[in-house]
Amino acid sequence: MWKEINEYAQKENIEIVGLKGIHLLDDVYANFGERKLEDIDLLVDDDVDCENLVDFLQSIGFTKVEEQKWWANNYKIVLTGNWNEFRVVVEVHKQLLMGKQRQSFWETNSHNSKTFLSQESQLVYLIGHMANQHTFLHLNWLLDIYLIINKYPDLDWPKVVDLINKIEIRNGAYSTFYVLRKYLNVEFPQIICDFEATFKQNKISRLHRILDNKLLWYDQRSTQYYKLKYYLKDNLKESTRYTLGWSYNQISRLFCK
Repeated sequence: MWKEINEYAQKENIEIVGLKGIHLLDDVYANFGERKLEDIDLLVDDDVDCENLVDFLQSIGFTKVEEQKWWANNYKIVLTGNWNEFRVVVEVHKQLLMGKQRQSFWETNSHNSKTFLSQESQLVYLIGHMANQHTFLHLNWLLDIYLIINKYPDLDWPKVVDLINKIEIRNGAYSTFYVLRKYLNVEFPQIICDFEATFKQNKISRLHRILDNKLLWYDQRSTQYYKLKYYLKDNLKESTRYTLGWSYNQISRLFCK
């Protein structure tokens, strides 16, 4: 399916970027059986190109999934359909992370006529997606990050830190580095240690208390989980905006059922 979408995009001169699983399966995993692929995630930065790609998917039998939209999920369109007897979900993203910049800060590379994020951009995106956006909901996302770091020892870490600061996912990045070091024995270069040293001790203590085995493995609907959602945002304004928006959306969904 990814091949057919990419061929259409090339023919129509639409720039699409393959995200997460469709890239990682070819990049850091030995075979397709090592990582589940729940959907095909694509970034299309241009609004018109995005509409054209959605029209193409609908023309071959895909339909939009009706979702209650709010600011944290209104940057993507979800479609589902059958392809070669399999049910396929395609997510077309207009930007990479909720409430963050569009593509201006992100770097891409092309390989075999397909475009993906550079290793540094992909690492930062996966951190933001797992930590800031989904609060460590699935540990296989942590494995993705671990494998990228292991496979690419020559990552441009200054560029990684610069991007983390630019898109303001410092708390999520700190938490991810802490978990990787504590539970997977990852060793980081000095620049990451310097980055971690900029955090205040009271913030570090709060995050360390919450990010334990219990929460990471199974206790993801506890009070601690919702505290972590709040702490992972980089500032009070973002935390409050997200908490109020998320709460309103959850209440609205209950009344709409």
